[in-house]
Amino acid sequence: MLLSACIIWGCQFPVSKAVLTVIDPMELVFLRLVIGVLCLLIIGLFCHVSWKIERQHWPLLLLMSLSGYVISIWAQFYGTALTTSQISAIIMSTIPIGMVILSRLILKEHITRRKGLAVCTATAGVIIIIGIGDIEPSQQFGGLLLLLAVITVALMMVLVKKVPSRYSMLTITMYCMLISDIILAPFESGGIPSAILAMMSDWHLLAGVLFIGIFATGLAYYFWNKGLTYMSASTGGMYLFVQPITGTLLGWMLLGETIGLTFLIGTAMILGSGLIVAKAS
Repeated sequence: MLLSACIIWGCQFPVSKAVLTVIDPMELVFLRLVIGVLCLLIIGLFCHVSWKIERQHWPLLLLMSLSGYVISIWAQFYGTALTTSQISAIIMSTIPIGMVILSRLILKEHITRRKGLAVCTATAGVIIIIGIGDIEPSQQFGGLLLLLAVITVALMMVLVKKVPSRYSMLTITMYCMLISDIILAPFESGGIPSAILAMMSDWHLLAGVLFIGIFATGLAYYFWNKGLTYMSASTGGMYLFVQPITGTLLGWMLLGETIGLTFLIGTAMILGSGLIVAKAS
């Protein structure tokens, strides 16, 4: 389930890059979550899952919603709009490193020397890509937004481990998306009708938004949250290193994005850190 989620998320980067040329990032975040909620609601009704959540666990869901959906998805889309799908995929692949650190701070999971080395290696790789690479200042700012997305989504993925096992992960994921849409609604600029009209007149755009909403949001987040119930957060995060491979290849094939030397060096360091974590786990 974790591998399936990561492959879908990797495919999302070039798709969202294309969609963001027409639809504003905030509007896409809102539409993505609405579609994701509807997708999981239909599946939940069909599977007869329980929708009951005890009162003391709603603050945890609120924190997961703010970090893993509202802030992270907003920062990811704006960061992707300012950079390339390749840079987005590579920087977002450092989520496992954030999970290693936050798992230690929140869940008290042990950090081995190898995991510590992975943190340093991946950090250096990101600095090379967004700091000393041959990219424009706007892309550097986009890279910083993507780092914000990394930190916040890593927090959400670690907090998933604190959800009581008696709850269905489909229920938890659906509620988090619903809460996020409620939070985002007041900030929506009113461009949703025009975005829907654009989707209705361009089936490529419609297909892209539906892919992001159904597969990259509803199903992928459910697969991920469910998969994490079977292993530690830091070990499960290792699968996220599949994202940059998928995202980079699709960006090269579909969008004609080029791959520079500093990008390759930074990518090798980040993926190498993933191998370090794999052996440490």
